[in-house]
Amino acid sequence: MRLLSVAVALVLLPGCRQPPDAASVPQAAAPPLPPELLAEMLERTVVMVSKQKPEGSQFSSVTIGSGFLVSPIGHVVTADHVVIDEDTGTPMDPIFATRFTGQKHRYMKMRLVKRFRGAAGEKGGRDIAVLQPLDPDQDVPFLRISSSPSVAGDSVMMAGFPLVFDRVLTFPFIRKGTVASVRYRDKIVLDLTAVSGFSGSPVINAHNEVVAVLVGHPKRNQGSNFAVAAPISPADISEIIRN
Repeated sequence: MRLLSVAVALVLLPGCRQPPDAASVPQAAAPPLPPELLAEMLERTVVMVSKQKPEGSQFSSVTIGSGFLVSPIGHVVTADHVVIDEDTGTPMDPIFATRFTGQKHRYMKMRLVKRFRGAAGEKGGRDIAVLQPLDPDQDVPFLRISSSPSVAGDSVMMAGFPLVFDRVLTFPFIRKGTVASVRYRDKIVLDLTAVSGFSGSPVINAHNEVVAVLVGHPKRNQGSNFAVAAPISPADISEIIRN
């Protein structure tokens, strides 16, 4: 089984972080959901990413990571390394995303439509990918992307499918933590632990909006209680969803 916690080198940005443009700050934010509604929302919007259509108890052998729905027809955002073959550097085919409809699990066959990493062999970029369903659904619940950047000290949570049990459980697990630092290029450091299977999970702020995509752990001290996420904004996916 492929391990999805990846070593991520951090590059410190010079100078102080500039405050966000006033136009980018929302005038009103949604209040936090009560725990029972939050759990239901995440069960329906966080998906299991797999390299085959899971059959019965086969989840453990085919699951490769997590992702989350970002459009009413079923677009999924995940970590780039989750859906790229580490030996060939090419997209995996097929790719499936499993979501819970409230009554049953639905398996969606996906294709890769956008990568935010550089070309093969190049460094840089963000470890984020966007998947599109081959057979689009209608009125799919989805998570909204925050237009406000995170700041150190923000409370966040992530939800995904850890590969640390004897079998993969088909509902997402939730972990809570804080933003430890935002002073690194294309990275947000989180004060919580990343484990295999959580790669591609949404990092969600106190207003139920996604601020980043979980991608791994720092290159050193891989057993530390820190994780690394790639920031995401509405502009990253707006054109893809419109098309």
